[in-house]
Amino acid sequence: MIGMLAVGLWIFVFAGALLILLLGARRIEDGLREREEEAREVAGDVPLTRRFLSFARSAAPGSAASEEAWLSELPAYLEAEQMAADEFVLQPSLELLYRESRGGNPR
Repeated sequence: MIGMLAVGLWIFVFAGALLILLLGARRIEDGLREREEEAREVAGDVPLTRRFLSFARSAAPGSAASEEAWLSELPAYLEAEQMAADEFVLQPSLELLYRESRGGNPR
């Protein structure tokens, strides 16, 4: 009799803990959905993905030339950054970490 009562009490406690866990998870998911909906309303039609090296074409006639100049400087800049990263990996220090790159800014 006492064994059955203990098993019944254990099942009751386990079921209660499981119910609390499920209801808490549901409440968290509902809160996340509400935040996502609010973010969508605030953002409107703005795309959420970012594009790497994407250019917005302007009506200025010299914009193509400036993009060409930027793209021509990009390989040298990337090579200088790679050399600085390799040097830091071989001998890590704060001076190397915060030093300006040798390649310049490829704007």
